[in-house]
Amino acid sequence: LNARLQQLGFTSMLRSCAPPSPGNPTLFASRLPVLHKETIDLAPAEAHANGMASPRHSAYVEVTVADRGNASVGVYATHLHHINYAPKEGQRLAEIQSLLQHAALRNACSHRIG
Repeated sequence: LNARLQQLGFTSMLRSCAPPSPGNPTLFASRLPVLHKETIDLAPAEAHANGMASPRHSAYVEVTVADRGNASVGVYATHLHHINYAPKEGQRLAEIQSLLQHAALRNACSHRIG
């Protein structure tokens, strides 16, 4: 897959987790310059409490969206768990809260949009 994406002009790729991880990976691929990239675990305590072997993961990337590199946007690539484990506030809500907490902790950048 990486080779094919590179043939298509994608210069940066990030998987939220990779083998031998038992997680469910998501992939971020970009033709735009990448300023920052990282992966985060989504609600690991809740995943463990629900008997999951591994929490879901998310790939976070900030890409440049202006020719001079003075504007960027942050993007999350994620796949929430298909089982919620509760009628209302369950695993998926905890995973979304992990994403929101991560977004709140990212330092404000003058060049990042929103």
